[in-house]
Amino acid sequence: MRDDFSNDIIFLPSRRAVRTVERMLADIPGRAVMLPKLVALGEAVDDEFIDEDTVSNIERTIVLAKMLETAENLTFASSLTVAGDLIRMTDYLENEGRGQENINWAQLVGERYARHFQKKAEFLDKASSLMRNIFPDKITEAQKRNTEIRGWIEYLENHKSEIINHKSKIIICGSTGSVPATADLMKHVAGLENGYIILPGRINELGTSNEELGTTNPYHSEMKFLERIGVVPADVETIEVGESEIGFFNAAFSNNVGARIRALGRNYAPLHSAFTMIDCSRESEEAEVVAEIAKDAAANGKSVLVITPDAAGNQRIYESFARRGMGANFSGGVSGAMTAFGRAVLNGLDKIKFNNQIKNIFEFIDGFGLEFSESDLPLIQSIKEVSDIILRHNITITLHDALAVVALALSSVQLRPPMFDDCRIDVLGTIESRMQTADVVIMTGLNEGMFPATGYENPWIPRRVADELGLPPPNRKVSLMAMDFITLSCARSVYWTRSRMAGGCDTTESRFLSRVAVAGIVADGGEKFKEAGKLRDIIAPHTLDYSAPMPPADWSDVHVTELDLLIHNPYAFYARHILRLKPKPDPWDDTTAIDFGNLTHDAIEQLTANNEQLTTDDVIKYLDHAAKEKLEPGSVLFHFWHNRFVEMAPSILEFIDELKHAEWSVAENDAKGVIEIAGRNVRARADRVYIKDKTGVVVDIKTGQLPTNAQLNNGMMPQLPLEAYMLQTGSFERQPILPTSIVMKFLSLGRDKCGMIEYAGTDAADKISAALAKTKELFDMYSAGSAAYEYRETNGEKYKAYDDLARVRD
Repeated sequence: MRDDFSNDIIFLPSRRAVRTVERMLADIPGRAVMLPKLVALGEAVDDEFIDEDTVSNIERTIVLAKMLETAENLTFASSLTVAGDLIRMTDYLENEGRGQENINWAQLVGERYARHFQKKAEFLDKASSLMRNIFPDKITEAQKRNTEIRGWIEYLENHKSEIINHKSKIIICGSTGSVPATADLMKHVAGLENGYIILPGRINELGTSNEELGTTNPYHSEMKFLERIGVVPADVETIEVGESEIGFFNAAFSNNVGARIRALGRNYAPLHSAFTMIDCSRESEEAEVVAEIAKDAAANGKSVLVITPDAAGNQRIYESFARRGMGANFSGGVSGAMTAFGRAVLNGLDKIKFNNQIKNIFEFIDGFGLEFSESDLPLIQSIKEVSDIILRHNITITLHDALAVVALALSSVQLRPPMFDDCRIDVLGTIESRMQTADVVIMTGLNEGMFPATGYENPWIPRRVADELGLPPPNRKVSLMAMDFITLSCARSVYWTRSRMAGGCDTTESRFLSRVAVAGIVADGGEKFKEAGKLRDIIAPHTLDYSAPMPPADWSDVHVTELDLLIHNPYAFYARHILRLKPKPDPWDDTTAIDFGNLTHDAIEQLTANNEQLTTDDVIKYLDHAAKEKLEPGSVLFHFWHNRFVEMAPSILEFIDELKHAEWSVAENDAKGVIEIAGRNVRARADRVYIKDKTGVVVDIKTGQLPTNAQLNNGMMPQLPLEAYMLQTGSFERQPILPTSIVMKFLSLGRDKCGMIEYAGTDAADKISAALAKTKELFDMYSAGSAAYEYRETNGEKYKAYDDLARVRD
């Protein structure tokens, strides 16, 4: 056996395969070995491209989303998903050797297809042209990868004489040639004097026609490659590796299973592999079963390879291992959006109520003051990247758009745990598992749509057009995963697992398992692992605790609008303020009252900012225009809303005229105040605060029901009185002076109740004192006294929002 492989070049499917071969050669006993040049397919000959030469997929997605927002009348946030799918389609085209610059989409689709396909084609033409203009001197990540793969052809040609002189072996191993760039390199290597292509499986047992195999056959891509280089399967040499089940699986996946199996002459019996099929009731149980199998094998000194076809399955297995204190090398990482730092960023954006425009996302998030560790730096870099993209292309986005963009950026980062050289368990995806094996192989998620996964279906162009362009058929993914299945199933001990339920729905057994069963493999067993997994997965029930919650003392800032929850139904306050739960609106609930109130508040703020002299007709016209933008065209509601506007307009106009004579006046976002009561901060954002003739006035605009005089006198509705107290003590932001007197006002805009209701002098002072006393009483009881947040039955609908959580009907 040679000791010096340093002049050889071996191309392998992945970096993990490179490490495996490197370790295998280094472990040859009794000798030192000069390692060959090991290259993961997709790695460049050298740093041919610098980062500035390549436009990232995330930048292309954001720019394209902005085009879609304008062209398709979508929100920017919803455009991101569509843009991502479109970028994926163009990358598929690039991988298949069909760049967009040579495609006339409108002509290709023509009038033979539905109008929506024609419209999409028109957009594709415009978008392709615009993207080339925006990024004239840059290549995409897919173009870069394909160019780097083909760059090795030029390298091998340039070094041909050296390769011949050193008798170097050039080997491509483990690839099926499904990607054209890889197939080009394989064709070139196959034509070299010392070039070798090592294909997975045993294709020389098959027929001569690719059409006979079908597009889902494991050897479909290999057969296409052989046809390209003019070689028939029978001419492919076999590398003997000892007894193997590959013959059985070739027969099982053929079109004539019975005849092929009988030809093996083994009466359907496996040569040596121990196959075990385990059906689990649900995905969580499957993860526990996998952990039990791996734990048992590792305890017996065996190596274990677990295959998970999806990231969610990988995470479930990770958690099952962690519960047992088991270590493993996981190829799948945690999405940046699911890390503690990622969730903190997204929650910080989600909590902000206003939807203003944001210029610099990175600086805005930096203002949160979040703590981070060194492992979070890739996430911070991803946020910086999208922020720079937004600025570079002068894209205007709102806070809601920013939330979607940041989620996209964080999701693009996978944080992987460290690798351990001495670990006996590997948990890999299907691609990473190529050229890997172990004493025990566990293949999970063997359901249709998962293993095999659903192939790529392109929603932008008709299937026939996609075929004309050379886009891969949906079945190609099935074919590639079939090859993964049969090669991995040749291990000494193989477990196949699946769950009968996933996401609350029934699943269908993988076609791979069906073929194995038809071929005669009986793979029952694994009962001890299944029972152990069930014990872990099914948690013993505990009696529900109906007592009122008693969390640790809460001294966090409380908003003044939440105090009436604490007064009328403490449990609702507990759910809203302490648990931070927001009830989702019922889609069947009538939200017109809320819409009407929000529209009215916004209109008053806009009209107040207008310095022109207004009339009641101007107010009505403005409200009518706002309503038409809010309501569906021709909505019957407009008639009723218009009648309300007519009734409200004089009171609104009187209020606006009053504000024009104020020395200082702020509303909502600028009317923020805070006071300390009994050691706890109470915050507020008033509808309107102003000072006129040294008199401070705080206004609450109400389109619905007003608090009664008795409720205000008893401190049961403390919002407006506490806002008045903030104004009285100079506790609003940028408040210029302390008023000499205080007036509380409700601008009532309810039906048949329009007008201004005022409380001044001793009346206002009494109501402020009552609100302060009630708030102090509450904080003494719940913050200092740690009282239970009991549920109270009330008639107000807003206090019943958490009734289901409180289980009041149990």
